[in-house]
Amino acid sequence: MKSGIVLGVALLAAGQEGARELVVAAAVDAEKYELDSLNWVAARVAADLDHDRAEEYRFRSRQVLHAVLRHADPCVMRIAHESPWVPVGPG
Repeated sequence: MKSGIVLGVALLAAGQEGARELVVAAAVDAEKYELDSLNWVAARVAADLDHDRAEEYRFRSRQVLHAVLRHADPCVMRIAHESPWVPVGPG
């Protein structure tokens, strides 16, 4: 799953086809197997690739990330809040 996300992003950056399919498949699998640490990332990237379902993916990404961070220790929480890669607020 992680490889699908990374490869999908690389394909997107290179202007190649197939990114959407890889990332959406990774999001489906991460959801199926409850791998939240991959699920929120896959959903976040899928939102940028699947415009018809973008809001659904963004909502799910925020929902899963909130659940992951709720169980994190204070150090991880601080790092997450300071990270430019962790989304805050809507979108």
